[in-house]
Amino acid sequence: MRMNSARRSDSTPRKRRASHTELDRSKAIKLRTARKRFLIICEGTTEKNYFTGMRTRGGPQLEVDETKWDQIGAVSEAGKRAATAARSGDPYDEVWCAIDTELQPRIVFDAERAAEINEVSLAFSSPSFDLWLILHIEFCAHTFMSAADAKRQLRRLRPAWTESSTNFEDFSAGLKDAIDRAKALDPTGNNYRKNPSTSAWKLVEAIMS
Repeated sequence: MRMNSARRSDSTPRKRRASHTELDRSKAIKLRTARKRFLIICEGTTEKNYFTGMRTRGGPQLEVDETKWDQIGAVSEAGKRAATAARSGDPYDEVWCAIDTELQPRIVFDAERAAEINEVSLAFSSPSFDLWLILHIEFCAHTFMSAADAKRQLRRLRPAWTESSTNFEDFSAGLKDAIDRAKALDPTGNNYRKNPSTSAWKLVEAIMS
């Protein structure tokens, strides 16, 4: 009888521990669901560093990653990750790709089609994301000849800037101006073929809302 009693008392702490673990897991899930959850797949290091820097305590959860694929591959990857998360019961609230047009109409066409199929929103910049950074500093409406042209202009404005050193905090003071300037270039944020233009402001506003 003593042995049975001892076994019962030994099992009680295990049951309590299991109960506490389930409670902790439940609390963690509730905490996650209370905050919006974003998946942001980026074409390059600049975009990844910028949006990673937008993480704030208590703000939306930003899962930011840089893809090894081109623009179309990035959109497909975002769609696959979103589908996997949905199947696991922990879906993203919003799924985005931050990519460049590189002034190539075919890239825009194929990316738009892939985004529609995969239910992914596009933060498209023409010719490149560097334009979005430029708009934090000054208004820019002149036509670019290439993505390299935009990069050169950004480096004239910020000589110490590099892709790997991109930091949201370095540009945050000009964020409101960048949004207003980007809207002035393309109020809809859907005219991806316009040079220059960027719909990065739509993603930024979604994160800040």
